[in-house]
Amino acid sequence: MKNKNKNILVIVKNEIQYAEIKTGRTPSVEVKQSLRIKKPEDVNEKIQEICKKHKFKSVSILVSDELIYILKLDLDYSIDKDGDLRNVISERLEKSIPEHISDIIWDYKVISHIDRHYSVEVAAMRRDLYDKIHGTLDKFGIKIRHIKPFSVAISRVINTNQFALIMYFSSIENVITLIKNNYVYFAASVYD
Repeated sequence: MKNKNKNILVIVKNEIQYAEIKTGRTPSVEVKQSLRIKKPEDVNEKIQEICKKHKFKSVSILVSDELIYILKLDLDYSIDKDGDLRNVISERLEKSIPEHISDIIWDYKVISHIDRHYSVEVAAMRRDLYDKIHGTLDKFGIKIRHIKPFSVAISRVINTNQFALIMYFSSIENVITLIKNNYVYFAASVYD
């Protein structure tokens, strides 16, 4: 079986890590570089430093739940009456986060729907942070495979049809998340 390396950037409030994940018979994760961030403006510079040192064509990005919004919304929605589901979510999102809707990028995933009732998982990131990350990687010709919050990445690994409270502690972030059926119902970053 051929090993295939996957590249990952982990971005938290005060650190960026670049790691290679090797898949195959003996999978492993190796952190290749870890850089401290003193202020938000450093993100761009630190990503450039990583890109200059390590040559890769695409990357997955895990972002701290402290830097990204995760929401579960329950909606009563009808295409005939309410129009586009994305517009309905956008209206609710504006009321649920402190940022103006034009200052964020966001996406959603339908968790379930029965008749008019939809449960959706929404992830939103400040546009300026996304633009810094995307712009820097684009300059180096690096494609972003996906951007995921820590809690969502953790929830995708654990498959349970009952509610599970997961506490994940690492050297760069501590996350408490409530999941069910691979969806995040609550997530919080916890620091000392």
